[in-house]
Amino acid sequence: MPTRVPTWELVLRVLVLVALGSLYVWWALDIPYEPFVDTPPANLKLAPDEGMRVDVLQWIVEHGCLPIGTEPELAGTVWGFSYAITVYGSTLAALPLAFLTHALGMGTLGIVLAGRLTDVAFAVAALALLFRISDRLFSHASARFLCVILLGLLPQFGFIASYLNCESMGVFCVVLTTLMLMRGVEHGWRWGDAIFLGVSLGVTALSYYFTYGIFLVSVLVYYVTCVEARRGEGTFSPVRDLLLMPLAIAGVAFAICGWFFIRNLVLHGDFFGFATVNEMSEANAVLRLKPSNRVLAKGMGLSPLDMLLDTQDDPSLPWVALPWVKITAWSTVGVFGWMAYPMGELEYAAYFLFMGVGFVLGVIRLVVSGVTGTDRLPHHWLVVASVALMVIATFAFSIYYSWGGDYQPQGRYIMACVPFILFVVALGYGGGRFSREPRVTAAHFEEGKDEGAAVGSASLVERASTVVAIGSIILWTLLFCWVFLTHIVPNTTAPLFG
Repeated sequence: MPTRVPTWELVLRVLVLVALGSLYVWWALDIPYEPFVDTPPANLKLAPDEGMRVDVLQWIVEHGCLPIGTEPELAGTVWGFSYAITVYGSTLAALPLAFLTHALGMGTLGIVLAGRLTDVAFAVAALALLFRISDRLFSHASARFLCVILLGLLPQFGFIASYLNCESMGVFCVVLTTLMLMRGVEHGWRWGDAIFLGVSLGVTALSYYFTYGIFLVSVLVYYVTCVEARRGEGTFSPVRDLLLMPLAIAGVAFAICGWFFIRNLVLHGDFFGFATVNEMSEANAVLRLKPSNRVLAKGMGLSPLDMLLDTQDDPSLPWVALPWVKITAWSTVGVFGWMAYPMGELEYAAYFLFMGVGFVLGVIRLVVSGVTGTDRLPHHWLVVASVALMVIATFAFSIYYSWGGDYQPQGRYIMACVPFILFVVALGYGGGRFSREPRVTAAHFEEGKDEGAAVGSASLVERASTVVAIGSIILWTLLFCWVFLTHIVPNTTAPLFG
């Protein structure tokens, strides 16, 4: 069960969310916008792929219906395909605000603003839900704030929160689904919990293909915890628990997202849209971007491992002349514009040192507490397995896409698993004791006392953990401020409305 949050912490949470939301809104108003043209180094301040997504949003607003996806005005890009073929939930979510700005006569920039503010809302909502998840994992307020601020002030997260894309909605959906899984576990999987999980999975399916690792996590968590809960109660029913409830979850999810995939199947004979995108790109893309002309590791006979550590040679895009691992790592922390403005090596070193040390400490904490049985999380090893599965699945999808589809080592493709990674980092620096149930307002509890009995003072280790967590928040914030002033403002911003 979640910790009962004191009033002062609720107020501070609101202030943090407002501050982060204001930062993202400012950035959304200051990222330049103009349709992308394939003439590097022009347009390097653009947000990746935003122009194509804005085209789809504007088309829907002007025509009052969804596009087929093969319209020349949508597919006539340098890539030769339209984002109306693949899932575009964030674009659909922006429609109400886009219709409003269109009615106000704000033109294309009004459409852009509607899309960007929608993504800001997704990002802030994801952080708010992450607070609720942290309530179930950490007993220390400092650790809960650290977990949220690590994500909220990660430069790349701030960037994707501030322009129209799929990644911001994807992170929101992953966090939402994680919270629904936790609620299901807490309640012993009532029918209502199954419905809520189905809703979150249905919305996730419309968000971004790179979030689909959460489906594997959901299957794992549901079957393990549902069977365990029912057997503990003596009410286990194979038909209900192994068949009917999973079918209900899948049915609700498909009721929300199925229309899109069925529509694709009817219109294009292609359920997910991948084959149609390749066909359109081969027919319409500029010469160097046609699938048949892409230089891929798969076509060169290289293994995925060779690709991860090798370099690519594309003189028009100097940033790809780096190993896949390095590019992905850098752009997970922050590479801005059209993958054109990296931070300095010193800043990357600081971020990787901070996160690396915290992650190692967090893993040690999880393993030690799991092996010794001291202060373990509820379903401790299941939590560990879920984090590992989400990270592995997301990386595997991105690696395979670069290896066999299009060489695109970008951190935004693995952003769906970043909250899981940062949870381990937060645990390493300031986890304190894990949250317990039932909870009362007091922050610390003594092992062996009656449930809910508070002790008078925290242990030295717990006090030190709080100090480290607060120090980590300060250090992470100062690091972001430095990056903001030295890289973000000069390299990625100019007033959207001139």
